[in-house]
Amino acid sequence: MCSELKKLNVLIAEDDIYEREMLCEFISKLKEVRHVDSACDGSQAIKYLNSEIYDLIILDFVMQNTDGLEVLKFLNSMNLKNRPKSIMISAVGKSEIIKKVFDVGLDYYLKKSFNFEYLKEIIYDLCGKNNSFQINNSINSTVLKLGVPANLFGFKYICEVLSIIKSGNVTISEAYRKVARKNFTSCECIETNIRNAVKSAHKSCGEFYSKIFNISANDKKPKNSIFLHTIANIIE
Repeated sequence: MCSELKKLNVLIAEDDIYEREMLCEFISKLKEVRHVDSACDGSQAIKYLNSEIYDLIILDFVMQNTDGLEVLKFLNSMNLKNRPKSIMISAVGKSEIIKKVFDVGLDYYLKKSFNFEYLKEIIYDLCGKNNSFQINNSINSTVLKLGVPANLFGFKYICEVLSIIKSGNVTISEAYRKVARKNFTSCECIETNIRNAVKSAHKSCGEFYSKIFNISANDKKPKNSIFLHTIANIIE
């Protein structure tokens, strides 16, 4: 898979100096990366975008002077033939805010306190030639649309379990075990966090959620297995 990636020019925009340096150090060591620039805020990121061509942008949402949303809007205004892929790494977890950045072209949202190896997988999927990224992006968007708050661990676990299920003929139990090993936790923890996420989505019971599960807030919430299988069946 790595051989399918061309050498990447990467821009990192993060106003926390410690996190920015960690990201730069990790990304610059990837053999698929040619060059890394780092910006201390959104305004500096826009200056870089005006003078350099990038394949990938990794940015925070909350930054001084200009936030990540404005950077993405500026990127859209450039009308580039080959728009760089974008990953937002942020502590912001409000679904309505995350929807805004997806609406202006964000490719992937990742909550802070992430695993660096997981970030590498996202970069490979996003910038490689396979179609696994499109599936993962569809999963993320669908789970958000169902009303699962992105700041819950259950959101992350649901997306990871569904990604594994869609990538091969595996059971939910097998997917749980793989996600548990990846996150250094237990299957019971995965189950509990997904249950809490389903509970939250059921409580809000939005129009899309109600339609997909043919259910109302007064009905019993679906079991984890039914929730996951239903989503897996509607994602192409």
